[in-house]
Amino acid sequence: MPSPDKIEVFHKILREAAHADVPVHETPSYSQITDEDILAFEEIQKIWELSKNYSAPEQTFDKDKAFQSFLQKINNETPATQPLTKVPESNHTQDEKVRKLSFLPKLLLRYAAVVIALFVATYFFIQRPETISSGQAGLYVTLKDGSHVWLDKNSSLTIHKFSDKNRKVDITGRAYFDVAKNESAPFSIKTKDFDVTVLGTSFVVDQNASEVDVISGVVKVSSEKSTLTLQKKEKVSIKNGSANKMVSSGVLPSWANPELSFDNTPLDKVVADLSAFYNVKITLDQTMDWSLCPFTSGSLAKTSLEDVFTTLSLTYDCKTVKNSDTSYSITGVNCK
Repeated sequence: MPSPDKIEVFHKILREAAHADVPVHETPSYSQITDEDILAFEEIQKIWELSKNYSAPEQTFDKDKAFQSFLQKINNETPATQPLTKVPESNHTQDEKVRKLSFLPKLLLRYAAVVIALFVATYFFIQRPETISSGQAGLYVTLKDGSHVWLDKNSSLTIHKFSDKNRKVDITGRAYFDVAKNESAPFSIKTKDFDVTVLGTSFVVDQNASEVDVISGVVKVSSEKSTLTLQKKEKVSIKNGSANKMVSSGVLPSWANPELSFDNTPLDKVVADLSAFYNVKITLDQTMDWSLCPFTSGSLAKTSLEDVFTTLSLTYDCKTVKNSDTSYSITGVNCK
């Protein structure tokens, strides 16, 4: 049985293939599989394919029915009372008084148990959100609906439940979104100062500066005091709860590179983008002015990491050392 870390890598490859609708060997992460892991990956892939044909029964929770069921159990456990004949208070024994006083706390405890049980049951039927942090190098994320998110460094994305009716995430920091179109399930992003709602478009959200910059499509931005609809090359800045629209260049910021293309880009920036896109750690073997070592290429987004390393090797006569499935070192760089 492969380790949990390797199984997670296998599942990532299978999810990427499913989202992009391509063979698994064409996904960016497939290059992380070593020859000794091929058989294990194929077994996991068989289980993955078989699980597609399994349809789990829909889980529903009827709070009213559960509450009535608990009440019925309480009634069954409570002894039936007999008609009482009023007698002088002085004729009641001390034990009878104690029994009357102790009955009420027991009943309250039973009702408390009902409430606690309902809360626990409801908790297990709610999908807990997942938070992804980018760390110092940024991170490229593919969501299960096919949307793509490029997180800037020191940013995080919290993914809430995705359904046929809505898709919800929260963000802190900065991110570029390329949202898969789905008119029946709006994609909404929540920050502490404003909300963003789209059906399918690309845009940049800067939670730190309270800004939204539209690259393509239409975006609705709602703040405390106003709601604006933005189109391509329009930008909004939120200050004191008010949204102010302005013209934008429509150009992606330097930290967002979803196409993984480079134009005379310093090698350290190239390595940072590659690390984010392929979700691996790539280090250079020396400290120098990497602006003297530029790299230019077309889009590498559909290129395997192994082929990217081959391209770098031919360009800089360098060598790539694989330290682990998620860690690489580039050595002997010769900037021509």
